[in-house]
Amino acid sequence: MNNRELARTNCFDNMAAFGKAHAADIADAAADSAGRKKAKAKARAKFTELDTLSVAIGKEVAKQQSGGRAVGTTNRGVLRDSLTGDLREWNRTAAAVAEDLKRPEIMDGFRMPHGNNDTELAGRARAFIKAVADLKLHDAFVEHGLDDDFEDALDERISDFEDSKDTQSAAGQETTGAADALGELITTGMGIRKSLDALVNNLFKGNATVIGEWSTASHVDRQGSRKAKPGAGGTTPAGELRTRTDIVGHDRFAIVGTIGRLVAFEHPHAGSVHQRLSAGRITFNFSSFRSALSSRSTAGWSGGRR
Repeated sequence: MNNRELARTNCFDNMAAFGKAHAADIADAAADSAGRKKAKAKARAKFTELDTLSVAIGKEVAKQQSGGRAVGTTNRGVLRDSLTGDLREWNRTAAAVAEDLKRPEIMDGFRMPHGNNDTELAGRARAFIKAVADLKLHDAFVEHGLDDDFEDALDERISDFEDSKDTQSAAGQETTGAADALGELITTGMGIRKSLDALVNNLFKGNATVIGEWSTASHVDRQGSRKAKPGAGGTTPAGELRTRTDIVGHDRFAIVGTIGRLVAFEHPHAGSVHQRLSAGRITFNFSSFRSALSSRSTAGWSGGRR
């Protein structure tokens, strides 16, 4: 789950908590009109959908975190190491047999594979088995300490290793499927959020306290956002702070917080300056701002409003 998905699922949890806290408020009242009762019923249904959605999201997240492809990859890695170990054992045994029989050409059939190619590894292992049969070395290998069924044991190891490729692929598909399903669930959740936003604002019109609670609960944190730190001269004003960094020419300044229509700027050289927002836009004189930066003070600052 990435930061964006986490922010949205946190929002869903907060909205569900709001619904439970205000369950009595969205229950039918005797004085409610027929239309208001329908709106409340719809709101209750949406909060129920949200609860069901949260359970489904939890299951998909569990699938992602259960290992999935990583587990399949680990199993295949263990089998690869085991198969390689068997081949080394055969290679050492073949070297001893070749020395005893004074037949160095035996080693041509028992060369270790190089690199990390799994197909080559399995193919070379099968070639080892064929070389023992072709050169009639079964008894000689057993005399050097291998089990009587060493060919069958290696053949089984090869089959397990090759089968693990399908297991790894299935594990990867399960993890990918969980990620896709999670994305669909989050999209559904954002649709529920939109419906509830209209319902709550209409049902509680004029109730600033409840509307404020809903605004907080339904807020989705922006990815990468961080809280502004208190200034050197005092504490951070009460309220939610949103931050962002912009580039103006070659000068960097940061919007370190917004409270209502007030915006706070910071720059490593100029310190802090403030300007009000107008119609959601920030207006100020860039030239004066650069002069303030160059003088390492806020002198020369001038701002305008539209």
